[in-house]
Amino acid sequence: MATTTVIKRLGPGPTGKQVRPPRFLEDNCQEQRHGIEDHPDDNPSRICAGSRHDRLQGLRTRRDHDERLGRAGGRFRDDRAREANFKAIGKANKAAKSALEAASPDFATVAASATSIQTDAGKIVGLFPDGSGKESGEKTEALPTIWQKPAEFKAAADKLATAAGNLKVAADAKDAKAATLAMGEIGGACKGCHDTFREKKQ
Repeated sequence: MATTTVIKRLGPGPTGKQVRPPRFLEDNCQEQRHGIEDHPDDNPSRICAGSRHDRLQGLRTRRDHDERLGRAGGRFRDDRAREANFKAIGKANKAAKSALEAASPDFATVAASATSIQTDAGKIVGLFPDGSGKESGEKTEALPTIWQKPAEFKAAADKLATAAGNLKVAADAKDAKAATLAMGEIGGACKGCHDTFREKKQ
């Protein structure tokens, strides 16, 4: 027999009206044939949770539930987060390039951009957990090679982080030549990773 757990509601909403429990919890209760328990005043104040959704205890909204499952906005949270991370790397790389190619190089901007790239490069591997490839059903350019050769994938991410670190050192020293070389290393690291681990666009 399934153990019944009671999840308490938060109380009246900002307008003074009673706020019903999240719909997805109501639906699960109905599927479990438990129904919704009402107070004597007929205002729903709590819902019963059977064994099927005991793990949902403490969730308040559909968004919380989606994030617990690794989804957000109908897409895998991992895919969305890694896309944002790569865009941030690209943006910082562009800023560093512009700052370095200026008539009077802005080394402070180059250094800040290098730090940003290095930080985001350190996040790459963690944004590709098992099960977040094409088998998830989500649209992604990530190739299975990422999970088949995890050591090589990590080495590729580390190469980018190292190149960004070299750029930071060069920028701090205001060494334009060394910074230009480091920018080339960053570009090479990105290309190498894309060629091996990202699906080629048709």
